[in-house]
Amino acid sequence: MVYIKYPNKKFCRHIEKYWFAKSKTNNNYSTFEYFPDGNTEILFKISKFDCKLYLFGPSKKRAIIKINSNYSYIGIRFRPGKSPRIEGISPSELVDTYIELPKKIQKINTAIIGQQLLKAPTYSSKQNIIENFLQTLGINNTNITLNQKVIECIEASYGLQPVKKIAANLHLSVRQMERIVLKETGLTPKMLARRIRLQKVLGSLFKGYSDTFADLAYFTGYSDQSHFIKDFKELTGKLPSWFKYIQKNIQKKENLSHFIPYCLKSIEDNCVFHQL
Repeated sequence: MVYIKYPNKKFCRHIEKYWFAKSKTNNNYSTFEYFPDGNTEILFKISKFDCKLYLFGPSKKRAIIKINSNYSYIGIRFRPGKSPRIEGISPSELVDTYIELPKKIQKINTAIIGQQLLKAPTYSSKQNIIENFLQTLGINNTNITLNQKVIECIEASYGLQPVKKIAANLHLSVRQMERIVLKETGLTPKMLARRIRLQKVLGSLFKGYSDTFADLAYFTGYSDQSHFIKDFKELTGKLPSWFKYIQKNIQKKENLSHFIPYCLKSIEDNCVFHQL
């Protein structure tokens, strides 16, 4: 089961969402598929006896993630280029991978945070604990750098505006903009824009978009349906029709488009595999 909460206004420029997952299967693991994006995430893996923290970088490829049914998982999904520099690590160093974070971050004992989250009775109370943790890390809407504002412009256009036009509006050269985006996300502006647009498409599909794929292609800025389907399959390994099928079989209207149950028999070559 996965539950979603959205951030307080104080954090909305940095945080896209929080998600809470607990496997309810009789197996030791549940398996999920994670699609290409420009986001980073902090992930809590919590049990009564342990709390581990991971930092996931942006993804060029889709990933298969196995989660252990003996743990609860809580994710803090940052907007592109907005994750904190924990241990001096840049998102560009973590593309398609993750690291386990230390037990203490800026003198914060993460094991204590984990136990507080585990004992908190409601998702709202868990969110309050998370946002107190984020505030301690110095994350709030007032701390936005110039580099992050550049990435916000790409995100605000859902990846539809040409890089050259965004750069001109910001009084930057295309090369300057490329350096900024690469530094903050590990992706080129075009790669980032493509992944942001994919997330817009996935979000529409998972919300139950009922019009034709030609209409969806137009709505998300593709020149035609064939270009839309080709791009979609390159990034996800699947056709849009598969996602319509999945949308009907997951919990009602969960907008967790980047992270869904994985139900194929084998893992294809063009993806990354993580076991947590």
